[in-house]
Amino acid sequence: MSRYGCKCCGEGTASMKLRFIIQKLKDRLPSECEIINHSCFRCELNNINSGGEDDSQHLQGNALDFHVTNLYYLDLYFVLLEIGEICGIGVYTYSTSDKWFIHIDCEGRSGRRWMQIDEEYVDFTLERTL
Repeated sequence: MSRYGCKCCGEGTASMKLRFIIQKLKDRLPSECEIINHSCFRCELNNINSGGEDDSQHLQGNALDFHVTNLYYLDLYFVLLEIGEICGIGVYTYSTSDKWFIHIDCEGRSGRRWMQIDEEYVDFTLERTL
């Protein structure tokens, strides 16, 4: 099974473009940080069971849901903005815990940014100020 293959059947993997973005992210992270893959490529059945969209970028291996150890999600968000080449960035948090993950995709409509807190979606753009 590929490291970025489907969690239910092991098929597929991350696209070359997504792998390039993942490597750029790894190169920017401190050594104590680790990328934890929640979901990358999904087969159609896994996508349905995960509540994915019919045209989900996960179906082509162009999306990654993940978190990074030892890094706050907003810090990670700003690192992702610096990388560029990412079409969508979604931040998912939960008010009842400190668990979170980020979705990125590298194909589709560019410039999409959103946050989901529990079940509520919000479109947003944050800029770092010094």
